[in-house]
Amino acid sequence: MHHTVSHPRTGSLVRVERGDTFEVLLRQRSERHGWRVAMAPYGTDLLTDQPRAGTSGVDATRRLMFRAMRGGGGILRLERTLPSADDEGAEYVDLVVAIGR
Repeated sequence: MHHTVSHPRTGSLVRVERGDTFEVLLRQRSERHGWRVAMAPYGTDLLTDQPRAGTSGVDATRRLMFRAMRGGGGILRLERTLPSADDEGAEYVDLVVAIGR
């Protein structure tokens, strides 16, 4: 299963079952945004990615591997934690989730 989200302005949801492994690929070209990957309904933060100084205009790519182990899985959610006033930069962030057993 493969999901690609290119404009996660209001939050993006992907279903994850217990025992699934999934990879999160985050590309961020704006240092003004922070992003959080959370597992609902438990609200467990899997990743908190805060903006880093000096990354504006640079394709900063982060790959992370996780395994859903507790709570029988749930919903994988990407949220913007530090939105800018003009929402600039949101279109430069992709969430790619590859799920397998």
